[in-house]
Amino acid sequence: MILQTKSQVWVETMIYLLIGIAVITAVLAFALPKINEMKDKTIVDQSINMLNQLDAKIVEVQETGQGNVRNVELQMTNGEIILDYYADTITYELEQSKYQYSEPNQVVEIDKIKVLTTPLTEDTYRISAMLNYSLSTNLTDYKNSLSPIKLVKAPTPYKLEIRNNDTETSDNRYRVFITIK
Repeated sequence: MILQTKSQVWVETMIYLLIGIAVITAVLAFALPKINEMKDKTIVDQSINMLNQLDAKIVEVQETGQGNVRNVELQMTNGEIILDYYADTITYELEQSKYQYSEPNQVVEIDKIKVLTTPLTEDTYRISAMLNYSLSTNLTDYKNSLSPIKLVKAPTPYKLEIRNNDTETSDNRYRVFITIK
């Protein structure tokens, strides 16, 4: 009788333990994708804010005249920023996002930023946010390099120097130098 009672307690304990594990697994199976989606949403929103702040510094350098310098720190927690001196664009890209920022393959404008969500699979997307300066500003670095520079995820912030050395170029666009310090 005592042996039967002890074994019954162990069986009940194991059943409760298995039920608890099953409930936790079910909750995680439903909650984890939503958590990852919200993390990606936060990253994209922060990156768009970062692009807006970068644009504000570029405009400020243009408006305050030749010789003006501004320093900006960019913290990259995910994704990458591409400084394309040839196309005069600054683009933020997040690959493999679980968050659908906008309608697939439709460009959405947020201030000066154009955001494009491209589906990769059924539930993953590439999100690209671009600042295009091709009509107003000639972005360059001191080496006059036309190859793009990628700023990727890093533990320390990138330090950029934005400088207006020439007020305008021959095609009446501002020339702004962006260098990584």
